[in-house]
Amino acid sequence: MWVNSVNQTDLAGDDTAEHSALENKITIRLGTLATFLTGGTLLPGESTFVRFRVIVNAAMTPGTAIYNQASVSYSGANVTEPITELSDSDTNAPGNQPHVVFVNTTPPAIQLTHSATPALHNRPART
Repeated sequence: MWVNSVNQTDLAGDDTAEHSALENKITIRLGTLATFLTGGTLLPGESTFVRFRVIVNAAMTPGTAIYNQASVSYSGANVTEPITELSDSDTNAPGNQPHVVFVNTTPPAIQLTHSATPALHNRPART
């Protein structure tokens, strides 16, 4: 995993990212002053870049679909309840679609983009 081109380990407690095989997810805490326990601050207009790689089980049947969808949780400086939003791989279709990759096909260039607009929620962005 990489956050803004900085390598992160899969282990919990040593940086701002971790992988949980049990939960089948990665958790990355973003923003200025983020730690292994809590996210930091992203100011309105700031952005961050996350990249990760996976290894697919060799026994998977060719053509099997793998669905990938990010969720982003954040809150504002004066708001205690977090807001959670999902990534959307097809902004032309209604709803939030996961990105779909098929096993044993040419690897696609995948870029998942999530754009949260805290102003719509009347709250400054914070992760």
